[in-house]
Amino acid sequence: MVNWLVWLDVPLFINEKIGLSENKVSIFPNPSSDFLKFELNNETNFTSWEIVSLSGRIIITGKIKSGYNSINLTDISRGTYLLNLKTENGVLNKKIVRQ
Repeated sequence: MVNWLVWLDVPLFINEKIGLSENKVSIFPNPSSDFLKFELNNETNFTSWEIVSLSGRIIITGKIKSGYNSINLTDISRGTYLLNLKTENGVLNKKIVRQ
């Protein structure tokens, strides 16, 4: 019998602890086949983003610009990922799908 222990170094579902709510960000289109766009509410100072696989591997990262942000997904394999939006106080996690 083989027992596996998997450790994911991904901050999952801590949105409530740092005061972030779902209405702070709009993500579209989701699912997406080419470009994923997101718009952030100006009340929270997001600094960077990363797309992480469900196994915890960081796929792509970037800095957040004011207004609309766009992420090119064409080089990413189809599947489900987490879009982590980082602030100084924590991370807002959103599930995204690459078609």
